[in-house]
This record gives sequence, structure tokens and C-alpha cells, in this order.
Amino acid sequence: YQDILKTAASISAKREHAKVQLIAKLSKKFPHILAFDSRPITLAYLRMLLDNLEPGPRILVATGDTQSDRSDLLKSFSPKSEDETPTIGLCSDSVSEGVNLQRAQAIVHLDMPSVVRIAEQRSGRIDRLDSPHKTIYAWWPDDAAEFALRSDERFIERYETVDNLLGSNMPLPETIRERK
Repeated sequence: YQDILKTAASISAKREHAKVQLIAKLSKKFPHILAFDSRPITLAYLRMLLDNLEPGPRILVATGDTQSDRSDLLKSFSPKSEDETPTIGLCSDSVSEGVNLQRAQAIVHLDMPSVVRIAEQRSGRIDRLDSPHKTIYAWWPDDAAEFALRSDERFIERYETVDNLLGSNMPLPETIRERK
């Protein structure tokens, strides 16, 4: 137990701080950004870190929880919205399908999606025919090999299978494809 305690005490928040720095940097270029992570607790922690950046854009966290900012996010990121307030939407995968969020021009995958369908759905929130943007931008996790999960490797293998058999609905950066 002492070894476990020592290891746990050595864990830092550098990865989350790097995610916040990326989102903050992107928010200076893109007034509406969506960032997806499959774990609501990560979104809550990132919101806390982003709230400490002054001045900063409005932060909305949208999850499946009825207490989340989901309805505000749907209004703010709607293609018909006239709200000009710069906004970062931190979203769980419960917001990755069935909603139109084309107001955003940039999407950040804070974690590697577990399956191709989720990745396509996340990107599909802004990559739509009626998008007001000529180009959309996507950022993918760039973790060190020590943080790579077997599920990341399986995702890449599944992506390549889908791409080869059916054709992909979204491009996957070459740097991600080379990881497996």
C-alpha cells in the first residue's frame, strides 16, 4: 500500500494543464470551440482550470446530466444563434449525436474515442453541409506512448478497416495512424 500511495502522490496534472493551454490558445483564434471527453469528471476538472483563466470565454459543460449546461450549449452553438459571446463547449459523448452545433469551427478530442462511430459523431456536430464555415479544424490527442491505451490501438485498427472497406467520413491525421 505504501508503494501505491507513493505512486499516486507522484501523479501530476500536467496532461490536463496541457489540454487547458491548448483550448485557451485555440479560443483566441476560434470564438466557438467544442471539446469532447468521454468522462464527465474530466470535463468538470477542465472547467475549473479554464475558469481560472482571466479574461476568458464563457465555459459550458454539457453532459447527460440535467443539471449540466446542455440547453445553453445547444442554443449558443446552434447555426441560427446570434449570440456573439466567445464560448468553449466541454462535452461528453452524450452530446456527440443528434444535435447541430455548427457555430463551432474547431473541435478538440480530449481523449481518443473508443470506436470510429463516436469519432465521426463528434466531428459531425460541426462538419455539416449547412456549416457557416468554409473549413473546420480538429485536434486529436497527442499523448506519449506511456499513456497510450490498448483501446487507442484498437480504434486506429478499426478506423483503417472502415476506411479500407467503406471509406471514412472523416480524415484521421497521419501522426495518429502511425501510432499502432
